[in-house]
Amino acid sequence: AKTLRQKHVVGILEAIECFHFVFSAITSQRSSGGISNMYATHAIELSEEKSVDKKVAILEKLKGELKRRLPSYAEFEANFMELVYTDDQTKQKRLVQYLMAKIDAQNSNGIPVDYEQMTLEHLASQKPKDGLEPSEYVGTIGNLLLVNSRLNQKLSNKSFQKKKEILAKSKVTLDEIISNSAQWGDGEIQARTKFFAKKAYEEIWKL
Repeated sequence: AKTLRQKHVVGILEAIECFHFVFSAITSQRSSGGISNMYATHAIELSEEKSVDKKVAILEKLKGELKRRLPSYAEFEANFMELVYTDDQTKQKRLVQYLMAKIDAQNSNGIPVDYEQMTLEHLASQKPKDGLEPSEYVGTIGNLLLVNSRLNQKLSNKSFQKKKEILAKSKVTLDEIISNSAQWGDGEIQARTKFFAKKAYEEIWKL
């Protein structure tokens, strides 16, 4: 009905997205009806109010309620560390793709990217050479990188050193942990997962 400015509508929708990414998608919290009641109450107030200023105040009040219900960082990180995507574990693929796309968009140099055409590369290979067992953290966020399918094929299951050389020549933006690492093992993967967890909670999906 255009009784609110677009920035107000976009702002509250972004807040709702951030909240449910943390509350629902990552920490799998149960609302026991409290979340539904919160939305219903604010929706009724919003529809009955005529003043634009008071409508904006209602949206701010809702945002405050969302912040109050937000899980702690410790709980978020613990669950974030358990996100997994491999060829054999695909249940969380869409969530991981969404998450990696948002992280990449924040780090990109402004060039438009069609994230539907991007694939998830595992830095430590799912099928290491010489018959070695893959890392137990191979499917976690810290081991994943968003690349196009052509680059994914080029990287294949090469060593980390070879992959890093190829990536350096590509247009992929590398984060500080990959850039500063001479080798790639469990310690580096876990450190990068925690790095992204903190960035996700405090920057990208911050309420």
